[in-house]
Amino acid sequence: MKNIFKISTVLFIGVSLVVSSCKKEEMLIDGCTDITAMNYQDLATNNDGSCVFAYDIAQGLWNISLNVMILLLVFLWQEISSST
Repeated sequence: MKNIFKISTVLFIGVSLVVSSCKKEEMLIDGCTDITAMNYQDLATNNDGSCVFAYDIAQGLWNISLNVMILLLVFLWQEISSST
């Protein structure tokens, strides 16, 4: 009886160690992870290449549509309004 208890205890500890050492998968959240970008997303864990920089827009290096430009202007207006 004591041997069964010892074997069960060792088996339980062994299985517990194996299970607890398994690497857990991290959930990836796509978005802009560059803190200097205009559309930085603090919850993003995977950079999807969507970062927009003010310098690139000013230089005409960013190929964006009118709808995106309007969204950026609204975003900037909200940032300016909320800081005052």
